[in-house]
Amino acid sequence: MVGLIGPVAPKEHRDPSACDMIPSMCGFARFAATVLVTSVLIVVLLSVRTASVVVVIIIIIIIIIIIIIIIIIIVILRLLLLLLLLIIIIIIMVIVIFIVIPISYIIIIIIIIIIIIIIIIIIVIIIIIIIIILILILILLLLLLLLLSSSSSSSSSSSSSSSSSPSSSSSSIGILVLLLLLLIIILITILSTQTMLEYIKKGVHDTAPFDVSDFRDKSLKRDAGKPPKHMYEHTIEVRWAEDGGPIGKEKFKKK
Repeated sequence: MVGLIGPVAPKEHRDPSACDMIPSMCGFARFAATVLVTSVLIVVLLSVRTASVVVVIIIIIIIIIIIIIIIIIIVILRLLLLLLLLIIIIIIMVIVIFIVIPISYIIIIIIIIIIIIIIIIIIVIIIIIIIIILILILILLLLLLLLLSSSSSSSSSSSSSSSSSPSSSSSSIGILVLLLLLLIIILITILSTQTMLEYIKKGVHDTAPFDVSDFRDKSLKRDAGKPPKHMYEHTIEVRWAEDGGPIGKEKFKKK
């Protein structure tokens, strides 16, 4: 669970090759995958004695749906930001167009801009409808989970009156534990999503929890024959040459 909050390995030991294509979403994908795998393992371990296999499958599906909903919400926020930028650009274009271009061309450009805005609004509405459908599916699965728990408790009470009270209490405690675990997973996912949004806002190359280096192949040659990094404080002063390559000084100070 430490990996949900921050990086586990030191920055120089991390391999950035997995995040080269989409660095802004790679950290969130790691967070979501960690939450999903950890939650599935915990739910399976807790539900060996407290719930049936169907309940475990339903809870796993609920967790997956929650993660999908959070990802879709992030996509909607990005689309809304793009729409806001588009509106600002349109306002600037209209101001420039009214000064330079004749009125006949202005009408055509305004029609094209309106069509683009309508398409973006339709895409956002479709995504919102998908989110509503996923939330309804989540509510139905929760209701199904409650029905299964109530039916299992009623069948256990009808089978034997002497053992009904401990079995029903244990099943209710198990369901409460699973719901509490689900709430914790949702909070951790939201917090990790907020962390990744802060990473994206500040800049991937400065604050991301993974090392995105444009000259990592050269750094391997540069570190050859140097003292071990765990024994020395290793600092690098880098400036960029005209051809785009790094020119740096390395300083080694014994700890």
